[in-house]
Parts: sequence; structure tokens; C-alpha cells
Amino acid sequence: MTHTSSIIGNGYDTLAETAPELLKQVSLNEFLSPEGKWYFATYGNYAPGCKFNYSNLGSGIVGSLVEKISGERFDQYCINHIFKPLNIDASFDLADVKNFTKFGVIYRPTNDTGTYYKPAKDDNGTKPEHITITAPLGNALGWSPAGSVRISSKDLTKFVLTHMNGGAYNGVRILKSDTVDLMHQMQWYGYDPEKFYKQKVLNFQITDDFVQGRRLIGHAADAYGLIGDVFFDPEKKTGVILLFNGGVYGEGSPFYKADTTIGTALLITFAPQSNSKKTIKGDVEKTTLTVNDRKIILPVPATKKGNAVFVPEISTADILSLEISQIADKITFTCDEKELVLNAGSKDISVNNKKVTLIEAPYKDNNHIMVPLAEIAKYLDIRTDLAFKQPKK
Repeated sequence: MTHTSSIIGNGYDTLAETAPELLKQVSLNEFLSPEGKWYFATYGNYAPGCKFNYSNLGSGIVGSLVEKISGERFDQYCINHIFKPLNIDASFDLADVKNFTKFGVIYRPTNDTGTYYKPAKDDNGTKPEHITITAPLGNALGWSPAGSVRISSKDLTKFVLTHMNGGAYNGVRILKSDTVDLMHQMQWYGYDPEKFYKQKVLNFQITDDFVQGRRLIGHAADAYGLIGDVFFDPEKKTGVILLFNGGVYGEGSPFYKADTTIGTALLITFAPQSNSKKTIKGDVEKTTLTVNDRKIILPVPATKKGNAVFVPEISTADILSLEISQIADKITFTCDEKELVLNAGSKDISVNNKKVTLIEAPYKDNNHIMVPLAEIAKYLDIRTDLAFKQPKK
């Protein structure tokens, strides 16, 4: 769910592009086992957790796990436990959508310039036949969990509101609030070869680029000719959903400029940025804390050295809504126009290229760099109210 499993799935991508109908009958094992027919370039030559590589097959595996654990087909599970409870008219099978006639044909360009287009999905103009999956339960690839749900922007709003409301919408709860907090917690940061993903939560991403300097959670989409953006600010309870059909995408294209321009205008108008105070509560030597009542699980327990409370670098970025990057033992935090650089083992840090000395030096612990939370917030001009309790003796 963070795309760091080392499962790349080139065989799956090839089949999805050239013969998608075969996915309805092929076993997941054919992609994952060395003896499988579609086993080629399935795994990267690195250990899980070491590298980011976006994997559509990873979402197919998650969908397959849903089937094995629940005993329900993936599409029906989504209908029974997500769509129906939230009063959403959506499905991975268009034949199950009541208002299927309102869904447009999706067009895909046939060349790089977008001169010619061809219908890519939902082109029959009549009520479609139900999808038939012949692969046994636990092989959900035929539903294309990575990007084949048919849903309107209005109904997608209900799903986003559910996340912003801690797992409930209109009096109906589909997720525990702790689950939502975990899904919104930063799980990975680092280098993406396509330079699009910098920070990942569970299946969502954290971005400061969609609207410059505005930290949002969500996901972008590019499938079958459709491009989409779903990004939201959990603290301000505001989000943006944009869906485009048929175009040549990528940085610099009219579609790329349109979605960032519209998204920026909407958020600036309806949810202007503000430097609201972050209330942070926790216990020293514990692995949980809250930020404005949002729970965060620390990969390494919080510690106290002198008068400074230390938490892991990834948790600091999450707590203070910072962008983070790392090279060896050097950590760079950025917030708006401010940049703070520190090194493990050194009290000297740089704040906008000016030297500052910390009370205690950052240090390494269990593959993380522990940093003084309050001082990082102070030097980046982030308003906080910290309350950490000492362990009882």
C-alpha cells in the first residue's frame, strides 16, 4: 500500500495493456510464482521497504486479500461495505451502476500529440453485460482494483468526506477512526524515479505540489484516457475532485496546467491557508501521540534528553506537516519558504542557510534519526502546544 514492496509487476502491466480480458481468468500465482506464465520482472532486485516503485499489481494483491479474508468477491465487497452504506452509486462492474447511462465513454489518445482518439472504456451505448470472472476467489485482478471503479464526482465526494470525518459519513461509519488516522499517517518518504511521489501514506500520497505550499492527502489517476485528482485537507475539511477525459497528460500539458490551476483557485477561495496551532500530546518512552486529536504511531518511542523531546524524523514531518528528504544522515525539512537542515550527531543545524545550535544533538535509533520536536517547530515558525508526560516510576 506504500508501493515499496519490491513487487513491480511488469507482467501484469503488459497483460492489462494488451489483453485485459485474460485477467478475468488468470490466477494471481501466474504473476508471483517463478513457475507462472506471466512471471517476468515481477520483483525488483532490492529488499522490501528499500525503494519506491509504483505497482498496479500491488493494488491487485490487496484486492485479492480482501476476497480471501472476507469470502466475498472484491466488487461485491466494495458495494456491500463501502458504496451501499454511503449511498454511493458505483461499482467495478458498470452493469451494477444504476445510472450507468450518465457515465461518459472514456477516450484515449492514439498518438503523443492527441490528434486522434479511440474509445477505451464503456463504449457500448447500451446496458452492459455483467463481468464474468472465471478465476477462483482470491484472484481479484480481473476487477482491476488499481483504477476501474465507475463513480461520479458527486459520489466520490462522499468517500472523501468519510475520510475527512474520521471514517463516518451522514451518520454511517465504515472505518474506525484509528484506521483512518493510520491511513493518513506518513509511511514513506524518499526518491521516486518519476519525481511525482515524495511522501506516501497508505495508498494515498501526501503532496505539496498540487497546490504549491499546501499539504494535501489524496491520489492522482491516469487510466484508460481518464485523468483525475482527489486531494483533501483533513484539518480544514476541504477537498478538490477533478476528472478529465481524453487528453495528453504530463507536466507542461494543458491538462496538467488546468488541474493545478483549478485546484489552487478552489482551495485558496474556499479554504485559505492559516498557521493554526498544533496541539501535541504524548508520553515519553511511548509509541503513540496525538496531534489535534489525530493519532500517530511512532516507529521508535519518544525520548527525552535534557529538556528536549525527541521523535523520529518521519513522525516529525508528519506531525508538523513538513516536506522531508534525506541523504545518508542529513535530513532536510521544508515548510513554505523555510528550510532546516540537520545531521545526526551534530548540534549545529542550518535554518535558511544560517547556523543555529540545538540544545541536544539529533541521534540515530533503529534506522531512524531522532530529532528535537519543539526546536524544529520553533525554527520553522510553526505554532505548537506540546504536552509530554514522563513515564511513571
